[in-house]
Amino acid sequence: MKKRLFILMAVISLCCSGTISAKAEKDTSEIIEAEEKIIREIKEESGEQTAVQAADDGTDPDQLFAGYVDDIFNSNKNDENAYEPAKSSGSRLTGISGKIYSFIAGEIQKVAAGERASTVFEVPLTYLGLKKKSWTAQELGVNSILTYDENGDTIINPSAIEALHRVAPYNLSLVINSLLADYPYHLYWFDKTVGVTESGFPIQASFDQIAGNYVLALTGGPTINFAVAHEYSAGEYTVDTAIGQSVQNAAANAQSIAEECKDLPDPEKLHSYLERICSLVSYNQEAAEDDSMSYGNPWQLIWVFDNDPSTNVVCEGYAKAFKYLCDQSSFTKSNISCYTAAGTMDGGTGAGRHMWNVVAMNDGQNYLVDVTNCDEGTIGADDQLFLAGYTSGSLSEGYTFHCTYGDVTYKYDDNTVNIHGNELLISSANYDPSNPDAEEQTEYAASGILGTCMWSIDEDGQFVLAPIEGDEGTFESFNGLIDTIPWVEHRELIKSVRFEGTIHAPQVIAWMFGACENLSDVDLRGLDTANTEDLDHMFKGCYALNELDLTPMNTHNVKSFAGLVSDCSNLVHINLSSIDTGNATTLDRMFFGCKSLESIDLSRFDTRNCTDFSAMFYFCSNLKEIDVSGFDTSKALELDFMFYELSGISKLDVSRFVTSNC
Repeated sequence: MKKRLFILMAVISLCCSGTISAKAEKDTSEIIEAEEKIIREIKEESGEQTAVQAADDGTDPDQLFAGYVDDIFNSNKNDENAYEPAKSSGSRLTGISGKIYSFIAGEIQKVAAGERASTVFEVPLTYLGLKKKSWTAQELGVNSILTYDENGDTIINPSAIEALHRVAPYNLSLVINSLLADYPYHLYWFDKTVGVTESGFPIQASFDQIAGNYVLALTGGPTINFAVAHEYSAGEYTVDTAIGQSVQNAAANAQSIAEECKDLPDPEKLHSYLERICSLVSYNQEAAEDDSMSYGNPWQLIWVFDNDPSTNVVCEGYAKAFKYLCDQSSFTKSNISCYTAAGTMDGGTGAGRHMWNVVAMNDGQNYLVDVTNCDEGTIGADDQLFLAGYTSGSLSEGYTFHCTYGDVTYKYDDNTVNIHGNELLISSANYDPSNPDAEEQTEYAASGILGTCMWSIDEDGQFVLAPIEGDEGTFESFNGLIDTIPWVEHRELIKSVRFEGTIHAPQVIAWMFGACENLSDVDLRGLDTANTEDLDHMFKGCYALNELDLTPMNTHNVKSFAGLVSDCSNLVHINLSSIDTGNATTLDRMFFGCKSLESIDLSRFDTRNCTDFSAMFYFCSNLKEIDVSGFDTSKALELDFMFYELSGISKLDVSRFVTSNC
């Protein structure tokens, strides 16, 4: 049976309460014998598990594509087999997402060069650099690795699989969009109408004879399948390398343009690129208006440069061609860079989906370049939308630009915002070549947009959340899941936290800085939590945190403090002098595992509405005293392990505790 391919049965497990389950009362030898029987049955039925392999892992069936690589990328690299974009969105990715990005980036270059036909990319598990590849139930925080389905068949515990996703997270959408931003021309063969499919980590449950328990293991890396557009296809996931000659010719033509313009001053070089693109190609109105026409090919940038008048493009081709020429260029000012931006446009060639460029200039400002709408006969001709500053609007609401015959409004889509962040902030004035050069800009290890705020992590590990515009910013709830935190894959970089202006927090900010293992300095001034109801695990697992001041936080409406500082094992001091718990219903695991805490001031705790106190002070072994005499437990339903492992306390007054509902 398919459902039994990776399955072994877990018979012994530990309950959350720490007591052994009923099944554990069976004779151990009988359990092991039963388990071994199941193992034999499953192995006999499933056989070897095979991963999908690429049809061609790098051999070159067509040297024409090797020439394509040489002609295009020699000006950008020392190693002619490795391309690096002038400005990389993928460099922002860390962790597993960064590894997947890096691996696929190398493979798509092989496909573009004709060295590889298959577009099925299996990321090797060894490439991901994981410190662990298998986990016990205890390590995953679940009761057992295996369980039974409704038919009594042994299956992997869904909770274990969910927990495994949390310890090995990656964001495929961000990886793909970063690849599309950084390697648009290497992905000329990619059919975005079909898109990408994936097979996540293959997993296997097995019995560790030495340890005497089950483990859940990753047996391989994820497999990512890129569909191939029919013009370049020899199959759904296979590129026809015979088409490479036309790509090579187009690449050579594009390279010659960059070479011809290399000695021009920076602004003139950019303007020359715009003029050359508009002279080479016209807007493909038929493709834009025909919804049945396949998206992805009529507007590929190579059709701009193929000298074939029948292969015109829409906005994507214009924008990617301009970015490509910029990437091939050496600018006098090193801080000049170009991005492609996607979203919607109202005006110009018509309302709807659109792609354009944003160019960062030497003055430290970003400007719009819409090559499509600078072409002959368009609203911005000849160059009204070239290095343009906005007339009105904002990043979140969209920018409006005034032209002679009307206004054009551009609004970024979410993917563009997530990838480029504050790089999309547009100047309020057109570019002026006489503008002085900007001072050196702060380099961020990671950054992004969150609601009307920008978050950033600098090279020193300082995390800052600030309004994009003005003095106030807002953002939406994180849904209580760590993988919904935008900076989750960069959390190991965070060493300090601060807020600029006033940041209005939503109802749920659970896990906001959870698992930031290197976080040691937190300044909560500027974070407005007046409307916040859920602080679950906000600082869970911040091992480097020595002290924490919660006094700037308004917790009047907070209902759940569950695991707020749990597993902050080096936390010595926590300031709770202004905490308001009057509406709290959940305090479980609030200080769980804070084994270095020397004292806790609970005088402000109002617990009249609290129902769950379980494991609240679990393993706070360094506490010498704790005063809970003022706690109201009249509504308590859970008090389990509330004072477990308080080895430093000799006296505890719980005489007023009401436990009748527990």
